[in-house]
Amino acid sequence: MLGMIDDGTIGNSDMQAVWNLDARERIRPTAPFHWDGLNTSLREVIISSALGDGAVAAEFSFDSMARIERFLRKATPPPSPHRPDAAAVERGKAVYAAQCAECHGADGKRTLTVIPAQEVGTDIHRLRMWTEAARDTYNRYRKGYDWGFRSFQKTDGYIAEPHTGLWLSGPYLHNGSVPTLLDLLAPPSQRPAGFVRGSDVVDGTKGGFVSPACDPRVPPKQGFCFDTRLAGNGNGGHLYGTTLGENEKADLLAYLLTL
Repeated sequence: MLGMIDDGTIGNSDMQAVWNLDARERIRPTAPFHWDGLNTSLREVIISSALGDGAVAAEFSFDSMARIERFLRKATPPPSPHRPDAAAVERGKAVYAAQCAECHGADGKRTLTVIPAQEVGTDIHRLRMWTEAARDTYNRYRKGYDWGFRSFQKTDGYIAEPHTGLWLSGPYLHNGSVPTLLDLLAPPSQRPAGFVRGSDVVDGTKGGFVSPACDPRVPPKQGFCFDTRLAGNGNGGHLYGTTLGENEKADLLAYLLTL
């Protein structure tokens, strides 16, 4: 689409949740979109996504794009089906306030801001893929129409997203490299090196979806085996909560299952 050469970089990332976008803007009106915060305009994100998926100027409908934007602003996630122990949830809520809310709570001072890559420590490939040249080329893109792009930007980290609908957002991290919430609370060395992706069966114990361990050399009967050892698939970083005691982790997980 942009006519740029293939520079060999890798931009693996999962799609972000696209609900509660009005609520998202109430948290931080200028909050950027995409895991690496590459654009601050919802309108531009929707239009550039359509173009990236093959839409062309001769067929383009700005009215359709506006309808999509209105829908996404009002769409809400389904409520969590999990019903963990109420006392554990209350204890976990306090752990969450101390350990997670600064970056992920509705009133967190870092929620919907870019957390530097050096701090969060997650796979760096996505940030290397989105370059200053890509930013500038997108903002200058005029093929067939002056799309008015001006909000693409280059950042040095990943967005701390709100936890709305967290129970349905697995696997976790920007590249979907950690299958469950319980695994995310474990040190990277204890996270699964390979696991099955593609299940739609929710995991009421660990959070996320049922994701059995697998060997990438042996295709599973359903889904596919995600190999965290491949470039772009790294499951390191995000050490927040990994040093909690087992009881605190259990309580925090109980609360996270309700979000």
